[in-house]
Amino acid sequence: MWDFISANAQVLTLCITAATLIVWTVYGQLMAKGLYRSQLPRLFLKQAGGRGLQSRCYLANMGLESAYLRSVFIDMQTADGHARGTVNAYQPASDEEAGGGYTRTGVLGPVQGNAHISLGRFSDLLESSAFDAGLTASRKAPVSTINLQRLTVTAILNYGPDEKLIGAVRDFSLDSAGERVGPTSVDTTLLKGWRHRRRLKRDLQRVMRSDY
Repeated sequence: MWDFISANAQVLTLCITAATLIVWTVYGQLMAKGLYRSQLPRLFLKQAGGRGLQSRCYLANMGLESAYLRSVFIDMQTADGHARGTVNAYQPASDEEAGGGYTRTGVLGPVQGNAHISLGRFSDLLESSAFDAGLTASRKAPVSTINLQRLTVTAILNYGPDEKLIGAVRDFSLDSAGERVGPTSVDTTLLKGWRHRRRLKRDLQRVMRSDY
């Protein structure tokens, strides 16, 4: 046995070195893949509290990186056409309603990793965005006055240490009576390509004068 090892020492050393290199290469790839996946943005827009207009819209950040919510757009499809408004000026009734467990003065602000915030009740978000879009004369005008059929919620955030812009989008619809709202898509769509980032940046620039 020892004679065989002594006679083939160089070959055995080479084999052990190669095996060690393969093991560490595989381990390194698994580590890199795990790190990459942990840094991927995982944002969700969800509805909670039933299907009425008093139900709430939540933004959940299920990634490990923190984000900063820059703006929330509501695209509204009415019987008369399309309109877009923001809810940047909307103030939740309390800091607790805004969520997150820390002080904030409105909807916009930081969203920690593995946390969520309430954007507000759908009724409040629609009333605020309808007023911003010029569809109503008052921020408290009932949603029923604009004959709303569908809406799309778009949240724009700076995500991660590089602060790249990313968008979270989800579609919702209203019943014929305009009293119940619900999602029409199973998942939240993420806008994170460079073309999407250019569009999101233009959207932010359009509201900077009034909301920032």
